[in-house]
Amino acid sequence: MTRNKRLVIFTVIAVVGIATLSIGNGCSQQYATRAISSDLASAATPATSTGSSNIDVIPGARTVSLVYSKQVLDQLSSCTGVALPSDKTTAMYEQKQGAVSMYGYVNTVTSPMMMAVTSIAGEVCNDLINQEAATGRRLFVGFDFMASALPNNAQLADSVSRMALSCWQRNETNLEREVLLDLVNSTVASNEALGGRKSALLICTAMLSSLDSLLN
Repeated sequence: MTRNKRLVIFTVIAVVGIATLSIGNGCSQQYATRAISSDLASAATPATSTGSSNIDVIPGARTVSLVYSKQVLDQLSSCTGVALPSDKTTAMYEQKQGAVSMYGYVNTVTSPMMMAVTSIAGEVCNDLINQEAATGRRLFVGFDFMASALPNNAQLADSVSRMALSCWQRNETNLEREVLLDLVNSTVASNEALGGRKSALLICTAMLSSLDSLLN
């Protein structure tokens, strides 16, 4: 499977299925979120099968590969700036890495793999939020993680842009930004306890769970 400079494979801007996202000290909050495969995916048309396991090469396009199971935690931690994954994150990675592609071929992506990545990403995002709460905001500027209120849309959009540059290595599209803001505003109540933290966790987990964050 290939892409050009403007297009990415299967741009997924939501947590797949139901992700259990840890909030605070051992408590958890379940969010049922939409798996959104946007129209952006239509440009990433799979190569026509040649009857073999090889992937056709399109001249002028770059072959896409993903991080493999031994790289996934390092990749997600590095792009978010998490200095040291917590014991809980490491334990989740060890539990889930068997479901992640061993060699990083894009034709080995499965639903169980993306659910495993979501679980790992959720823990990395918890580490990120804890780190930013302790040392200062870098990706979630202006967020009050303890507030029972949502950050405003400008703050949410700013965090999306910072996450995109850090973990996708590109700017987000208008559609991607709109989908993420809609995800937060439709999932977290405006006066929900720890609304600031939950909104950061949703944005971070959704973006880290997309294939863009896993590209080599």
